[in-house]
Amino acid sequence: MLTKICLPLFLFCSTLCSNAYAAAFDDFSLEQLLEIETSIASVGNEAIPKAPAIVSRYNLKDIQKMGISKLEDLLSLIPGVLVKQGVGGYPIVIIRGITQFNNQKVLFLLDDVPYWDSENGNFPIRGIPMEAIDHVEVIRGPGAIFYGTNATTGVIKITTKKENSSVVTGSVGSNGQRNVSAYIEHSFNENIRLHISGEFRREDGYHGQLNNTLVFDQFRFVAEDLLGESPAIPSSGSIPVVDEGDSFWLKFQFHSINVIAHYFENNYQQIGGILAPFTLSEAKYIGKLLHFDYEWSNDNISTQIFTDYSHFEDYQEDIHSFGQNITFFGGGSSGTSIFEMDNPSDAFRWRAGGTLNYQINDQLSIFGGAEYEHRAAADNIIRVKNMPKSASDFLASIGFPDLASEPFSAIHYGSVIENSLYTQLDYQLTHWRFLIGARHTDNENWGETTTPRIATVYTIDDKQSLKLLYSVGFNTPSLNQTDVSDTGANVANPNLKTEEIKTTDLAYTYSDGNSLFVVNLYYFETDDLVQNVFAKSTPDDININLNLDVKRWGLELDYQYAQVEWKVFSNFSYHHQGNRDDHSENIVYSSVADFTEQIGDFTAAVIPRYTAMLGGFYSPTINHDIGASIRYIGDMKGADAVRLLNINYSFKVHDQNNRTLEFYTQITNALDEDIVHPDDSIPPIELPGGDGRGWAAGMKLYF
Repeated sequence: MLTKICLPLFLFCSTLCSNAYAAAFDDFSLEQLLEIETSIASVGNEAIPKAPAIVSRYNLKDIQKMGISKLEDLLSLIPGVLVKQGVGGYPIVIIRGITQFNNQKVLFLLDDVPYWDSENGNFPIRGIPMEAIDHVEVIRGPGAIFYGTNATTGVIKITTKKENSSVVTGSVGSNGQRNVSAYIEHSFNENIRLHISGEFRREDGYHGQLNNTLVFDQFRFVAEDLLGESPAIPSSGSIPVVDEGDSFWLKFQFHSINVIAHYFENNYQQIGGILAPFTLSEAKYIGKLLHFDYEWSNDNISTQIFTDYSHFEDYQEDIHSFGQNITFFGGGSSGTSIFEMDNPSDAFRWRAGGTLNYQINDQLSIFGGAEYEHRAAADNIIRVKNMPKSASDFLASIGFPDLASEPFSAIHYGSVIENSLYTQLDYQLTHWRFLIGARHTDNENWGETTTPRIATVYTIDDKQSLKLLYSVGFNTPSLNQTDVSDTGANVANPNLKTEEIKTTDLAYTYSDGNSLFVVNLYYFETDDLVQNVFAKSTPDDININLNLDVKRWGLELDYQYAQVEWKVFSNFSYHHQGNRDDHSENIVYSSVADFTEQIGDFTAAVIPRYTAMLGGFYSPTINHDIGASIRYIGDMKGADAVRLLNINYSFKVHDQNNRTLEFYTQITNALDEDIVHPDDSIPPIELPGGDGRGWAAGMKLYF
């Protein structure tokens, strides 16, 4: 089926392009079309064939012409990367098959600044104004030694615009979508520049089908105590899916000083706890970032000092939290549970440090750095409005306070301080390049560790290279994974350890200016991978954080080709352990060790073995762009394979004052596929991943 769809699309694009004539193409000459540099893998900019890592880079302008308008969809175009809807209502980024209900395994950078929630590792994948983005770079694998915590499966770097033009855009679409976004740049002089961007997203949302949700046995037991019989609690139904948000970004450059400020607020509806889909959960997620850095350099030395402060807070209301049309706690009740931070200012990350790069000669350089980081998470509390009296009486009988008037402190996370030192030696000799480095981390809760990075790049000629890479990613459990309280289905694991992922890559790269081809084979194994597990088990259901040892390998292909009037992007990934269901479905819990043995590499079941992408666009004149992209996501436990086709057409009008008005229209999921996102529970909860075929139309003003 994939061949039947992708081959005609490719031939159609090729036929159009064979008769195309020269036109302007995003300000690149023909020789420069695919000689794109990346900065995520090294100290400075360098071409992808020479970069000592497995890197992909996509320009936002190219992606938008292919019908992609969300950051999460852009990331899904990259080989080995999958983005799924999470149980908590927020997207989960999966790189090379390692999944977790939050994003603790992936490091997110906004203009080289680590930006993530110290409580759970989440980052603002829906909180960056799209018009502020210039391009996205992704390392698959632990990557460079200067990234540290969370950079275990990959690194995502959002690079914002530097251009001196501005744009304002507005659009509407299916499910009542409304979007307004802008990017404005002002240069006071060549050394002082201001960049501002903002985005406002609103929508009515849709209702999606939720299947196989977990209703923990402990809750049934409580209901049995009240009723004398086990209530019927269906595990499937329709749930509302809504995602709205506001975001603001500012970058101020004053000579060698850079200031970055960012704020976002996401409002969304999600699964509402143990009674979904009969509880409606409305959540708010807020993040803030402030960063300063100063750079200085001469002919041989470059240095940077930096500091940044980030803050995240969340607020959640579970409406009908004691059941809706279910015969217990009085039936049909509308009690609302409120989960919030006791003191939001306690949740922060503060980082400070510096780097130094010394170019000894043309062949040899030494890079080093030091960082101090303080992470803290606020205590979580629970309050209840309109609690049924039967529920209040029962909770009082087991020692709970009156939650309507006295908040209950549910979780205490605390804080941690981490110090890091890192260094790297970079030596180049004719066709060879060797990098060797290490990062030493001292965490006050988890002790000290040193992780290495070794890379060899052999340049065959001016178009080809071979890479052999080895790196170790290190991560401490996030602050919410270190809670050791036994409550309900939660089982404490006071012996939780830090994790390491040891990755080896072998890659071949070919690049000739207007084509880029990369094939790489990867293998990794984990030591004590930190994994949260929700599972049906006997005698009781269980929610626990574990350390797992898994081994994975796969193959990734990436091919891009460009002419003046058109570009084609394609890739394919094979994950050998994907869609492999070899863990027990009849789990009996007796101990942490025995439970770990029974579940094995359980997340492999909800990862596709095959993914592929084909896309491109054609510009018959300077005023017209026609583009499309199709993504193939293979079978997973709980979800059939899907083919997601997006189509875009845009038309531009230019005036004599260098202003351009662009009109565009998009069709998303044009094949009207039923998208299901299975999570990593045992058995997996089947979440709605989209509302079938959709559309969007809008305009942009460039000035």
